[in-house]
Amino acid sequence: MVRQAASEQNGTGRAFADLQIHFQGLRVQLCAKSWGVFGMGDTQALSGKADFVFAWSRGPGTPAEKQVFRLQIDLSKNDAMPPDDIMREALNRLLLQISQGSQ
Repeated sequence: MVRQAASEQNGTGRAFADLQIHFQGLRVQLCAKSWGVFGMGDTQALSGKADFVFAWSRGPGTPAEKQVFRLQIDLSKNDAMPPDDIMREALNRLLLQISQGSQ
């Protein structure tokens, strides 16, 4: 999933080739969005809040220490997403921050 997000960020993912990302924590308050009789038509989408904690570094041979990045994704009922898309959004935000040179 990290490689896919990196490729989406810059087309090739090469700028992130030596990047090491460690998933350190997740706190969620999410609700499932469903409707219809007995859940028929359920989109398996979630809304609410998800707090992510990642540690990252540039990989072997680089002097930089691991840096910690925290982010929160707030999803309204209309913005609800499946779990994989929520994780992909978190990775995209992490990679965007790294590429912009801030933490």
